[in-house]
Amino acid sequence: MLGSVFPLGLPLVFLALLFGFVLIAIFVLVRAIGALRAFGAIGLAACAPYCLIGAGAFWGWQTLVSASLRFGDYAHFQLNRSSYDKQVDAIPTINGPRFVRFEWPGFMLNPNEVVFDESDEVVLPEDQRSEAWKERVGIRSEYYACRFGVQPVAKHYYVISFSC
Repeated sequence: MLGSVFPLGLPLVFLALLFGFVLIAIFVLVRAIGALRAFGAIGLAACAPYCLIGAGAFWGWQTLVSASLRFGDYAHFQLNRSSYDKQVDAIPTINGPRFVRFEWPGFMLNPNEVVFDESDEVVLPEDQRSEAWKERVGIRSEYYACRFGVQPVAKHYYVISFSC
């Protein structure tokens, strides 16, 4: 029935609607910030895919994806930092340096989390970590069962990527 009303089919209707929304967005943008700035923003948005393709070809796609993932982790951490700071501050320091884990939702086979490690031993090789640190972490944790990568994001805060 829809094919008889729209002879070229539903995809053409969606493209026409998308084109209409783009025109409305351009009109609103021009009225809000002025024609010159609006067309500059539109030109920048139109060039972005080509710049991304060029950057991937120049530096390599793996490097580009890795850098964007690191930036995403850093941004995720910064958005939630005040919450992490409040939780860490609520833990007493009587038992030595604090070690707090904040799990992030994500892939089951490649989990990430933020760790507050006041002793900063998480960045050390396994044979250089103290016995006290190993007790704080727990013998049954992923820190013994899996390999993990450490990315510092702030003083005593680290993004941990497990590879189990």
